[in-house]
Amino acid sequence: MPQKSTFKKTVNDDPRYAQAVQNYEAGLRAMQEHKFDRAKGLLQVSYQWTEEEAYLHLRRTSRQRRQPMREIAREIIDLAGSTAGGAQ
Repeated sequence: MPQKSTFKKTVNDDPRYAQAVQNYEAGLRAMQEHKFDRAKGLLQVSYQWTEEEAYLHLRRTSRQRRQPMREIAREIIDLAGSTAGGAQ
């Protein structure tokens, strides 16, 4: 009687799964970079800062609050959206 294989192929073994994960992670990185660039742009326009000054502000605030820079960027975008929405 032939023996049944006990090997089970997992989702992680599928190269399509690995590619899908890579694509998802790349999309997340791109989205985070977009938000970060948008936050820098908002700071530049609001305070007439250079790109470097806006970046340093994000970094300094991130360190002072012990929060990731993406969180600070999200707060800036949310705040700009709420003030722009209230002015309409």
